Amino acid sequence: MDKLDMKTENITQGNIEKIRQLFPNAVTEAKKNGKTELAIDFDMLKQELSESLIDEGKERYQMTWPGKRQAVVLANTSTTDTLRPCKEESVDFDNTQNLYIEGDNLNVLKLLRETYLGKIKMIYIDPPYNTGNDSFVYNDCYSMDEEEFLKAGGYYDENGNRVIDVKENKESNGRFHTDWLNMLYPRLRLARDLLTDDGVIFISIDDNEQANLKKICDEIFGENSFIGIFKWNRVAKAPSLSNSIRTKYEYIFAYCKNKLPPLYGKESYNKQGPLWHLPNKRAELVFPAQSIRISQTFSKGYYGGTYQVELLDNMVCKNGYNECSVRILACSAWGQSKINEYVNSGKTFEIKKSPLTMYTDLSSEGNYIAPSDLISVEECGVKRNTDADEDMKKMGIPFDYSKPVSLPQYLIKIATTKDKNSIILDFFSGSRKRKFIMVQLPEKCDEKSEAYKAGYKNICEIGKERIRRAGRKILELSLESLEKEGVIEKYAGKLSEIRSLEEVYGVGGTSLPADKTTAEGRDVCVGRPNAAGSGFDSVEYSGRTSSGNTGIYPIFESGKGLTGRTGNTIITMRSLEVLNGLGYRVCIERIRGNQQNDILPDCISKLQTLNSKLSIDIGFRVLKLDSSNMQDVYYNPAAVSQTLLDSTIDNIKPDRTPLDLLFQVMLELGVPLSAKIEENSVNGKTYYAVNGNDIIACFDDDIDEEVITAIAKQQPLYAVFKDQSFASDSVAINNEQLFKTYSPATNIKVV
Repeated sequence: MDKLDMKTENITQGNIEKIRQLFPNAVTEAKKNGKTELAIDFDMLKQELSESLIDEGKERYQMTWPGKRQAVVLANTSTTDTLRPCKEESVDFDNTQNLYIEGDNLNVLKLLRETYLGKIKMIYIDPPYNTGNDSFVYNDCYSMDEEEFLKAGGYYDENGNRVIDVKENKESNGRFHTDWLNMLYPRLRLARDLLTDDGVIFISIDDNEQANLKKICDEIFGENSFIGIFKWNRVAKAPSLSNSIRTKYEYIFAYCKNKLPPLYGKESYNKQGPLWHLPNKRAELVFPAQSIRISQTFSKGYYGGTYQVELLDNMVCKNGYNECSVRILACSAWGQSKINEYVNSGKTFEIKKSPLTMYTDLSSEGNYIAPSDLISVEECGVKRNTDADEDMKKMGIPFDYSKPVSLPQYLIKIATTKDKNSIILDFFSGSRKRKFIMVQLPEKCDEKSEAYKAGYKNICEIGKERIRRAGRKILELSLESLEKEGVIEKYAGKLSEIRSLEEVYGVGGTSLPADKTTAEGRDVCVGRPNAAGSGFDSVEYSGRTSSGNTGIYPIFESGKGLTGRTGNTIITMRSLEVLNGLGYRVCIERIRGNQQNDILPDCISKLQTLNSKLSIDIGFRVLKLDSSNMQDVYYNPAAVSQTLLDSTIDNIKPDRTPLDLLFQVMLELGVPLSAKIEENSVNGKTYYAVNGNDIIACFDDDIDEEVITAIAKQQPLYAVFKDQSFASDSVAINNEQLFKTYSPATNIKVV
């Protein structure tokens, strides 16, 4: 059994390992805190790179400031912090794929890196603008007081005398920018690691730090990864108090990780696109017979033009197409393999007047032009700041300085239009669609603010309530639409009038389970009449069998699936529970005899409409950043006295729950924090199954061989226990043998 580290990876050690792959002679070992770690022999590394070294003191192009080195180190160091679930503040905790994380985003990003490395398609952040405030609420360990800053910034002469008095003009000295750079730099370094290869990050900023933001993003992401700068029209009328320029716009910087992704602006109605393209190199391409639509014959020869087009064969027109295969030399957007794929799919090219231009046919929908760098109501429907205030007021939440929902919605659209399952991260959180991860520091609300007076003590409370209310509004609009279409009908005016799903859906004496929890997680289907028209095919539900002779009604499916010709699985139990909880039921016409072909397709269509409209995930799991679940002795047992060891019965903090432990284990083993978690029991002991059987974890005490055997028979990828879980030493010893017998591939871990 291996012991889990219960801390994030040390990025520096990972980087040294990469260097060892290239220069093994430059990597050695050294003792640190009593442990042996990899270390760099910089003298040897300098020898390996001697031709490319810059001597100390030589001028070079670089962006630097006091504290930058510490910022780099801070991004690379590991953390033992964890994320603790908070079910009572979550919405649909068991089913949602969305996360709302409270805590300093620096350590949260380190924790997310363990699981979401290279998995985030889009990041949008709206960091604090550097408006001249002396401090930020982010309490990073490299923060400096004025004396420390002056020393780091070189404001003392060689005799230790202060050269200038920076107190005279705070905003003109380096510290004005330094605090902000030290806050943002390590966070952006970690953010880059999370992006997919074609992932994109959008960063909102104003004039105060846009120049510095460009420089650090060029350094972190690379100049070649710079996509562009959007200008957002934030106000309808510029402030009139300015003595210089009245500012109407803010900026949104866009960078990719490695591969420049397509961005989707307005939908294009063009039916054709040009095949020839610069600056691609000239290449010889073969077009099969009948693959080019032409209205006349073209003789071979050099036609020239921008794309240097030359026909190497005569192109003879017969019945509106090229009669024979033809070779063309030109600067083409496509290579031969893509041309072959296009032709093999049944599509053809077209030459209208001259071989100087050849067209490809575009699909009738799903074509987009690149977005404009201007974001405004007129250009793309994105609202202004004043509209954001109105949106919040309509929700009944008093909050100033928010951005309109339409802004992040637009950015999500242009980055993920063709990737609906992508994950969106916002570590200075706002309100989003798609599968999201939001991170927000629980910054206290000003006691004089309207938000505080309304009962919101910190920004996180506002953020969570905003998402709850937005989700409810989305659901209400969907239900109103379904009711108008006749798909659902109101069953009860008050929730107290609803007593069971059986009462809502029971038809023709069919015995549906009265307790809906017995069918939790099952699917719901519409029964089809049997082939003889004498009734319904038998279907299984809740471990029993039932049949009926009239009507269409929902049947609860058992874990083994449906039997016979029982028709399509249409909507989920969860959807029915949503409807039931709000006083609605599905409105389905009855079928008699074998007239299924006349009515059933329409019913199925209605149910599919309902399913799609209720499939929106409006929930979120709340996770809160906290210190490790483990006692200090877990990480450094050598530094703990025997007296303390004798008094420490458990290495887990007494206020931590099994669910707290599970989430820290999920972080270390790289399982998504939104993964499905099922709570089960065997022989009186509770265990958790994560993502099916990716992880099965049991943190109860006095676990016996019966419990271990039951878990091993499920063949999990990982089995996790407390180090002190086992009922006896013999059970602990037999644990591995039981897994070798029933699940030899399982990795056994202890905490």
